[in-house]
Amino acid sequence: MNAGWLHSMLVFLVKHFQAQDCLLPTGITSENAARRFGVTRQEQDQAAIVDPKSGEEKQVTISVDDGIRPETAVSSLAKLKPILSWIHNLRNSSQVSDGAGAVLLMRRDVAMRKELPIPGIFRSFVAVGVDPAVTGIGPAAAIPPALKSAGLQIEDIDLFEINEANDKEIDI
Repeated sequence: MNAGWLHSMLVFLVKHFQAQDCLLPTGITSENAARRFGVTRQEQDQAAIVDPKSGEEKQVTISVDDGIRPETAVSSLAKLKPILSWIHNLRNSSQVSDGAGAVLLMRRDVAMRKELPIPGIFRSFVAVGVDPAVTGIGPAAAIPPALKSAGLQIEDIDLFEINEANDKEIDI
């Protein structure tokens, strides 16, 4: 690593104290979110295996994702020792395989000409800035203005697929 770069980064962090939070690991920032928004360990464990719409425990099998653990129950999660301070354990935290995804966007006429399926419509996006010390609050800040920009209401959406590394977003 270039020593000059490191020195300039340290000087920047001293001058801009809050920027230091950008260097926090996501496990710490997600625990900050849990504390700030009152998410309990039990709620976190339930979010790992409970359907957020019905509240029922669901047996979910995704053949290509090794992170789904069908034998997991809320009672077994409660027995696991937390990884950091109090909310994350080995079964309710994201695994190494989380975080990858891709989206292919094209004009409708191109998709139709190539006889490709059209599974959705891209209507809007927004860029928001949130406190870097708290993981997972970005969707809560971004969804309302994105919906407004698209001329939609939250009731118009059947399902939000929020890809965040940890599960507190479900409860916030």
